[in-house]
Amino acid sequence: MSLAHLFAFLIWISSIVGPVKGDIPFYVGTAPYAVTGKGIYLGSFDPATGHLDSLKLVAELPSPSFLAVALNHRCLYAAVMKGGGNRLVAYQIEDDGRLRELNRVDFVSGHSADHISIDATGSYLLAASWNGTVATFPIRPNGSLGPEAFFYRFSGSGPAQFQESAHCHSIYTDPANRFAYVCDLGSDTVGILKFEAATGSLSPITPFAHVPPGSGPRHLAFSSDGRFVYVNNQMGLTVSVFSRDASTGLLTPIKTIPTVPRDATLPKTTDTSEILPHPSGRWLYVGNRRYDSIAVYAIQSDGTLLPVEDHRLNLKDPVNFAIDSSGQWMIVAGQDDAHITVLRIDPSSGKLSQTDQEAAVVGPSCVVFAPP
Repeated sequence: MSLAHLFAFLIWISSIVGPVKGDIPFYVGTAPYAVTGKGIYLGSFDPATGHLDSLKLVAELPSPSFLAVALNHRCLYAAVMKGGGNRLVAYQIEDDGRLRELNRVDFVSGHSADHISIDATGSYLLAASWNGTVATFPIRPNGSLGPEAFFYRFSGSGPAQFQESAHCHSIYTDPANRFAYVCDLGSDTVGILKFEAATGSLSPITPFAHVPPGSGPRHLAFSSDGRFVYVNNQMGLTVSVFSRDASTGLLTPIKTIPTVPRDATLPKTTDTSEILPHPSGRWLYVGNRRYDSIAVYAIQSDGTLLPVEDHRLNLKDPVNFAIDSSGQWMIVAGQDDAHITVLRIDPSSGKLSQTDQEAAVVGPSCVVFAPP
């Protein structure tokens, strides 16, 4: 274990010593494929026991596919997938967890947002669109969103289906808030953009990083020390490991490995969904939709991944999941299964185990914690 990983692990251990008091609120976005999602739901989670309460609809909104919580946990942002235009919606989180709408802004350059995130200073919301564009939106002092500030349009294509043009699936700023990284499923690239936190401007830094042809990068995660980047490839059923130069932002490929066992019997439409590191920095988790599993990896000192477990789920289409700050629990959204479920994370191995805690909701697409 590297010193950085050891430090992250000790911080995590110190955060879970003794019982955790009080339930933690979380929110679920809904964007089912066949029908329009009803809105955003509020749930309550007990980190001491893993107990999950039933969900309550707290904001009516057509298909809020992806959510992001402000750094101060007082505001929540939603990307509208369909039925509500190319819009982003800002909410104030009230003391009882309910949502009060602040405003709505148009994603002028995008064809709705597939993914949104917030920069490390909490000053800008970043959005990625299937039409190949990414954009930044200023976050005002009261939490509302200003109009689109800057955008960048990607180009290119790939050899597989859905790769006829650029399709940006996610965008993230690095831990130092100097660069934005964009997974472009359409061109098999991870775009690197210089991000100016003072203005929200985006400008390309080349060369962009590449994943194997036809893989279709979807989401990414940083190692705890920021030296490595992990990209789950939606169509390739793989995860690609890159080393990262913190001064230039550039990525160097290390290795690409599968997210499902080589002898697994797979449905025709199997693909990867979400990727998240454990708060300790020791493990990495990747979801596999329709094969309905979560791949567990141990993160090595050199950034490489060691397969730990192929955990099969009792729900369908694990499109998204979230890990609580204690690192003991994971909530998984089964988009085709109309419910969410709680998994226990083993503190010594990172392996997952099923609990009996679940809650019903149609088309869950995103889960985010919002601790008080």
